[in-house]
Amino acid sequence: MILFSGSQGRVVKLCARYELGSHILENSHGLVVVNTPFDFDMCTLRILNPETTEYIDLPPHFGRKNSSKNTCLTYGAASMEYKVVQVYIKLAKGVKKLTFDAIMRGDLLYECDILTVGAYGDDSWRHMRTDHLSREAKSLLSMGPPLSTEGFVHWVPYHRGSNVLTLDAETEVLTESRVPVSFGHLGKNKFLVSGGKNLTFLLRY
Repeated sequence: MILFSGSQGRVVKLCARYELGSHILENSHGLVVVNTPFDFDMCTLRILNPETTEYIDLPPHFGRKNSSKNTCLTYGAASMEYKVVQVYIKLAKGVKKLTFDAIMRGDLLYECDILTVGAYGDDSWRHMRTDHLSREAKSLLSMGPPLSTEGFVHWVPYHRGSNVLTLDAETEVLTESRVPVSFGHLGKNKFLVSGGKNLTFLLRY
């Protein structure tokens, strides 16, 4: 594995011998999230420091059908804690089988759990409430990967829509915000720029 690290105007090339498995799922402040190597259970994740090759295996996310593209690692500066956010899929109550009709009816639900990395006495996944969110906001959980900005995680509608879903990693609360106009299609003329806990939408004419 080759890692490029930049600070104070310098770029340093580091080489580390480590089997990353299929690919890096997420990264934040020098750490990366990967699947546990040679583990066929995609619910098992590992937090790795590529420079030192030290790592922590996270508790298995049992009973969850995870969306690997929707895994996020974020860092809360106030608490100085890393947290992993994992979106997973489940069927609506009373639905026993996933079918095309069930998907069209909206019976495929996206839920969200969070875990504090290395927390003493609390190494379990915690479920985050979504019952206060609108249906449009809940659907944003299916759109990944999310954007992580200084302790906040944002899910945005890349194709259409006027809502942004934001997670405050410190309070572990999901909130939705409306934007004045639809994002349309994000691409070479439309950008989202991090401003700390805020997102700035730029449109190039």
